[in-house]
Amino acid sequence: MEKVISNSIAIPNDPRRKELEKLEKQKATIDKKAQQQVQTELLGGLGFVVLQTLGFMRLTFWELSWDVMEPICFFVTSLSFPLACGFFLRTSKEPTFEGFFVASW
Repeated sequence: MEKVISNSIAIPNDPRRKELEKLEKQKATIDKKAQQQVQTELLGGLGFVVLQTLGFMRLTFWELSWDVMEPICFFVTSLSFPLACGFFLRTSKEPTFEGFFVASW
């Protein structure tokens, strides 16, 4: 039992330790880049929703009327449920902001 325990104690000058530190730095860089990409995607999605809403408001109140825009708005906003279901089926994560953030595509 002593041999097993003594072999498991880390050696300070072990070359595997340097390799582990190098790999941890690479992982930190990759994690930071992945987080930035997810933030960019989330902000892009928010921008899309804001522009869509502004476009619908413009069309509803200035260009067309509610009678024309109501079915269009209904069908466009109804797409959110199938999109959320598709996201869940593809990633097995909840379609929430946290789910989007941790989803691995």
